Amino acid sequence: MKYYKLFRGDGRTLHARPAWGEGWQPPVKGPLVACSNGYHVCTDTQVPGWLGAGCVVWEVEVKGRVLDVGDKTVVRTARL
Repeated sequence: MKYYKLFRGDGRTLHARPAWGEGWQPPVKGPLVACSNGYHVCTDTQVPGWLGAGCVVWEVEVKGRVLDVGDKTVVRTARL
């Protein structure tokens, strides 16, 4: 399965968090919880719901647990 991450044109996430660094992001600890704990990515069917003007879409690779929560997917770690 392919996963994607959407960023603003300035590189920040859609919720204004800092841009991801190069390589694997540090793995999150604890349970994966949508909007609270984990890296949020999208499948191809989830991307359209998040697209907006100026969005930049990256394909990402994920490792570890994957939690599909409907409009997004939460993962333990990912890299662009």
